[in-house]
Formats: sequence, C-alpha cells, structure tokens
Amino acid sequence: MASGGHGQVADRCEWDDILDRDGVAPLFARIEWFLRLSAPSSWAYLSSASRAVMTLVRWRVSASFADATVTRGATVRLAGKVAPVRAGTAVHRQRYINGAWTTVASTTVRSDGGYTFSFTWKTAGTYTYRVAVPGTSLNATGSSATLKLSVS
Repeated sequence: MASGGHGQVADRCEWDDILDRDGVAPLFARIEWFLRLSAPSSWAYLSSASRAVMTLVRWRVSASFADATVTRGATVRLAGKVAPVRAGTAVHRQRYINGAWTTVASTTVRSDGGYTFSFTWKTAGTYTYRVAVPGTSLNATGSSATLKLSVS
C-alpha cells in the first residue's frame, strides 16, 4: 500500500484504521467486514476513500480421523471444529468420487464449534475425504484439508 494509505473497517457506524505500520491487517474472529481504503490529503493530492465493500469471513474447518488406517467393519470417527462458532450450522462429510466431491453424510455444529461423524466401511481401499461447510449470508463456504482413509 502506498505510504500514508489506510485500510479501514466499519464498527458501530465509525471507521477504524486496522492496518499496522507495515500495512498488514490483523485477523479477527468476526462474522463479516465492511472495508474501505482511504488516503489522506497532501500538498499534491486531495484525500480520497473507496466505497465500503462488505466481505464475508470464510468458515475455518478442521478435520481429522481418530485412526486413518482401519480394518473392514471397524467404526471410523471423523471429528473437528468450525469457526466462527454458530451452533446448528450444517456440516457435510464429502468423499472424492470420480473426480468430484460428493456429500455422503451431514451433521450440525455443536455449541462448542465441534462436530463428529461415525461410520463403517466394508470395502478395502483408500478413500479421500474432506468436511465442507456451505456459505451463508454471513459466511463464505469453507472446507477442511483433504484426508486419506485406508481400509484393509
């Protein structure tokens, strides 16, 4: 960012500077942001500010298997957390099938931000999973890193 520029966020109808002296905005756990850029006036330029733009915070999704290598018929436990926490939000367990992510089960986020899936596999093989949380009017779609499950 040019020297003297500002990144600003709207909070309670006032604009607050959010950039540090290196021009970096810290991350906050907020639902959404209204952002604008502004530049102060100088002897050569008039001050200016961009229009405010609403941005959505992407869901942050973690996921891990209790055991990523199981035998056929064993119960598999896939658990993780979603942030920002909003109890009741839909969470989808997805498997990569024929080049596309396919939802195979759904659950909801608990009040602590956690979720759990339990299932069994009867066919040996290696399977690729992720957990996805769909976008809402307040948050952009988010997904976990991909996970491999080996069934022998």
